[in-house]
Amino acid sequence: MPRNSPSKKGTQSRSPGGVTPVRAGAAVRRVPDRSKRNEIGYVICPRTNVAIKTEGSTEHNAVLSLYSDPTVARVTTQYARIHYLDMEGTARHHTLDLRAEYHNGFAWGLLAKRDSEAVENDLRTFTKNLAKYTPTSVANKLTWITERDMPEYEIRNSAAMLSCRRDARTAVDVKLAEMASSLDGDILISELCAMLGGGRVAFRPVVRAIFYGTLECVSDGLIAPDSKVRFSGEVMLDLDAAGPLPGFDLNRPAGAPPKPVDPTSPIRKRRSHRTA
Repeated sequence: MPRNSPSKKGTQSRSPGGVTPVRAGAAVRRVPDRSKRNEIGYVICPRTNVAIKTEGSTEHNAVLSLYSDPTVARVTTQYARIHYLDMEGTARHHTLDLRAEYHNGFAWGLLAKRDSEAVENDLRTFTKNLAKYTPTSVANKLTWITERDMPEYEIRNSAAMLSCRRDARTAVDVKLAEMASSLDGDILISELCAMLGGGRVAFRPVVRAIFYGTLECVSDGLIAPDSKVRFSGEVMLDLDAAGPLPGFDLNRPAGAPPKPVDPTSPIRKRRSHRTA
């Protein structure tokens, strides 16, 4: 997680509905579809159903890490271009890698870089200078994040939580919420799953309960059947139970039709060599 990230919890209303198509997220700088240097990927926001395009493994993992925090409402990549003066007084601009919007309205701006690049370019000093020119409408605070802040087990746990959040809820989720307060002390996830009917159908609701805060994982490392959990003391609200927010699209106003594909677009031509 980013350094000194806020931790206030909050809620946001959701509306039930059918299956919502995945939408593309907007950005002020277009992320290429392919890159010789960076790995291009996507993360689907469970609250908006927007496909967040990421450039490079550090940025991708940072998005996953941010979504492991239940106080984060949504994450946007390449959010804004910030104009600033460098240490020599030269006018420059920098595109913010990530923006995390929390349920309480706080906006956190992040620069996601490889650790070697952060050291070589003195990212700490650069971030402090850039923060002086960053409008609060873009981010209330700026920080940086590298792979050193995101151990592999945390990223794998974050990816699992994100996947589980997009599931349709089952009777197991209801049963777990009803019985959580009766749990006495620490219990193996495998034992809890057996009480809920066993197998994968019970494991994923347990992961959801850990994410929302109904359960606390007291074991280090990967969340697995041999991990121990305990009741947190409160059955927390499942913010994603009703599905994605309706009508939310970063690219166009709600109800507006999608833009038609331009067959003469250079991007279209570059993709034409691909085979199915």
